[in-house]
Amino acid sequence: MGVRMALMNEWSVGQMPKLGLKGPTVLLGVTMTVLGIMPVVRAAEQDKVTMMVAPNVATRDPKNWDWSTDNLVARTVTTTVSGAVNAAGTVLPAGTSFVQVADARIVNGFAVGLTIDNTTGQYQAGDTITIPLYGEMISDNTVNRQRYDLVRANGVLQHDKQMIGAYEVVGQALRLTLQATPIGRVDSHLTITGSTAAPLPEAPIWAAKTGSARIVFGQTEVVGHFAFASRFQTDAPGVATQHIFTKSDQMGVGSYYQDDGYMNALLRGDATKTAQIRENDQFATSDLVQIQQVKIEAGTVLSVNSSSGYSTYYVVDKNKNGDYQATVISATTRQMNTEPTYAQTFVTIDGAASDETIARELARNGRGAYTTRLNDDGSYTLAYNMGNPYTEWGIDNFHDGSFSTFLQQHQATGALTLADLKQLDANIGRAGGDHPSEGTGSHGHQF
Repeated sequence: MGVRMALMNEWSVGQMPKLGLKGPTVLLGVTMTVLGIMPVVRAAEQDKVTMMVAPNVATRDPKNWDWSTDNLVARTVTTTVSGAVNAAGTVLPAGTSFVQVADARIVNGFAVGLTIDNTTGQYQAGDTITIPLYGEMISDNTVNRQRYDLVRANGVLQHDKQMIGAYEVVGQALRLTLQATPIGRVDSHLTITGSTAAPLPEAPIWAAKTGSARIVFGQTEVVGHFAFASRFQTDAPGVATQHIFTKSDQMGVGSYYQDDGYMNALLRGDATKTAQIRENDQFATSDLVQIQQVKIEAGTVLSVNSSSGYSTYYVVDKNKNGDYQATVISATTRQMNTEPTYAQTFVTIDGAASDETIARELARNGRGAYTTRLNDDGSYTLAYNMGNPYTEWGIDNFHDGSFSTFLQQHQATGALTLADLKQLDANIGRAGGDHPSEGTGSHGHQF
């Protein structure tokens, strides 16, 4: 018996079998081909590339220039910002809303320009120039600030159809590597479309609801505004999902589970609904076991490791009916690791064991049990017991006493008053049964 889950990329999966048997629930992955690093994102206005011809040859080794720390760079590299760019590719100028339409996310695309004055020959081919490039949200009372990364991108910058250099936007900076020595003054412009997965505001920013948003590039910025409305997690059955993460030198495969219907029933104190889900839901009567088959088509695998399990809890607000409901805003600014690697148990399993056998063995060893196996065909089998989502993922894992205490400790109470928080705890206590998984949220694990 098992459950197959579709990856969020282009890999296909098999048919979902019928459920109904007791025992460990198996989350089956598929063979995944890792082809390399993230896709290249290029500016829309880029033309055919031709190399800029420099009149001189580099007379020294390449040098790294930092705009933030070198005043000479700040004087010879000037920047402009035309606006933020949303997921539809629309440039949003100063004074407009930088919020994604009908969403709680802030726009993370950008339209920028730079001019390099190299009349003194300061910059040569092979040099790199790093310039700050980031976004920031500031509440109207200026108490809360949140700096965020803009959408990652890489490609080439040109001046008059001649290449200036290759750029990469990552880690709140634009890094330009000169492919040729610039002649005199050169300029270039870059427009990168925002992502539908743009950043969500942190709880204090979201609670403030209104404020300014800005994109900063070097010495210039463009300032818009935000006004966040509550966007709720809608009641829905529990869903198990798989992800694949890739970087230039590593990859990860993960699974997570979230039951919005159960979570919201807890928050509004619907004991009948929560009892029904705990008794009859397809994932409620057994441990949840993540099983994935991974095959690396190119490259060398140096190590395979299990990471910590993690949980996500959400800010709570009242909906239009006055009921408590989870929003999409995380109650914490960082991932909450809830199953440290030192508390996990490695289980050795026979190489010929089936997925069902692996699931039973990991379930027998309890939450946090895992195994990794190199198969004869060069693929890897990775499996992890995530535990039971309705009896083992409570806020008691963090020793915070109650869900409202947890929200207060993380400055994530939103618009709720102390009386609201007291009522919220009473609702959870009434609806949680023997294992009140306060604000269940989501739970996941990654190899």
